[in-house]
Amino acid sequence: MAPPPLKEAKTPPLPSGTDQETLCSLAGTVTDAQGAVVLHVAITITNLDTGLTRTLTTSAAGQYEANDLPSGRYSVRTQAPGFSVIEKTGIVLKAGNRERADIRLQVFNPGCCEYAAGPLKVEELTLREKPFTYMVGDAKDHNSFQGIAKQVYGDSKAWVQIFEVNRNVVEKPGFIADGTSILIPPKKRAVPKLVSRVMPVYPPSAEKEHVQGDVLLDVTLNKDGTVEGISLIDGNPLLVEAATSAVKQWRYQPLLVKGKPVAKFVVVISFGKRVKTQ
Repeated sequence: MAPPPLKEAKTPPLPSGTDQETLCSLAGTVTDAQGAVVLHVAITITNLDTGLTRTLTTSAAGQYEANDLPSGRYSVRTQAPGFSVIEKTGIVLKAGNRERADIRLQVFNPGCCEYAAGPLKVEELTLREKPFTYMVGDAKDHNSFQGIAKQVYGDSKAWVQIFEVNRNVVEKPGFIADGTSILIPPKKRAVPKLVSRVMPVYPPSAEKEHVQGDVLLDVTLNKDGTVEGISLIDGNPLLVEAATSAVKQWRYQPLLVKGKPVAKFVVVISFGKRVKTQ
């Protein structure tokens, strides 16, 4: 018996002057933690450039598909009874492309992160054995990785390790929706020791415009600890070149964890009154 057709609603009209050949499509399959498809999941696709949304429901095969989408940056948000809200960002649709954004849901487990008495206290979270699962919005986390780190470690600066292990859930740091399930790792971060560092030079153009902020980089090492490659995760374009140029010259002491080399990790360059690295 063939599955029922996909349901689609709230389809906005095409922007004036849109060429049919330049439109895109976005499809995917929604599964649970065991890989089984999940039907009747509410899918909200948002064009981050225009704010327009498209609402779909997964079919009996756990699939969704949105056609006639203008090119641009998109996010996909899921909502289903019994599961945590998942939001996948960083989706870029180029003219005429067909892209996929598969999503794996996580069971919403109030017992792990909530108490009937009210929001969790910092003491309850900092003393909890790690790793554990944390639901965004259960405490005063301000819907950010820094806020979560303050709650679970007592140190907002220790947010990078949380971001690293949750890249499949949140692709870039920023606002995190309530109900998003976040894995909290041990505070100690397994990263190779930096033995040689060149500090980034604050770009005059950025300084003139009073541009500040973080540049997040994915760094990949060679076996000898030199930097093999760098890819940008997020950051102001005026600051990116200065950050990458410096990090390319860094050298690390190779590190093995359980017999495997740690060759890829996140580096944060913070441009403010002073340039800091993390």
